[in-house]
Amino acid sequence: MIEDLYARLKTEYPNAVTNVWVERLLTTMLKHEYHQSEAIILDRLKSHDTGGFQVGAKSFYDLAHEYLGTTS
Repeated sequence: MIEDLYARLKTEYPNAVTNVWVERLLTTMLKHEYHQSEAIILDRLKSHDTGGFQVGAKSFYDLAHEYLGTTS
């Protein structure tokens, strides 16, 4: 569903949405697919992706990584 929405948004508003990694990550977390969540986080951290915001020196993905550490 996320992929379909992203494709439609990119067609209608090509400059509005750059990626849907945050949505993909949140979906895997909600589905308790933590192995996949971890893979997304590590990939995004390697790409220096902040996820759209930072809290202090921590990106969205840093915070998500910390959260996953508390759920296992």
